[in-house]
Amino acid sequence: MRQSVDQLAAEFVASQQQTARDLAELKAARQEISDKISSAPSAQATAARCPATTSARKPAPVALRSRQEAPVGRSDFGPAEKPPGSLGGSDAEAAGSV
Repeated sequence: MRQSVDQLAAEFVASQQQTARDLAELKAARQEISDKISSAPSAQATAARCPATTSARKPAPVALRSRQEAPVGRSDFGPAEKPPGSLGGSDAEAAGSV
């Protein structure tokens, strides 16, 4: 009986030591990550060093089509088979005067 208690105590101590090593390793990794984050240049500092690579360019304007230029079979009102006034209501309803 005494031998089993001693064996359990030894296993417990070994387990505690392994846990302490694992925690120390995790703390070191956390500190390393924290150091890397704090030493990384900020976006503003990078822009100051490399203005040509970080300059914002306006996108080219997109030409809008008028209703006359809309593709065949399409309109601003949806599919060609459902023009205004043919949705089952009157032309007044389609025009929004309901």
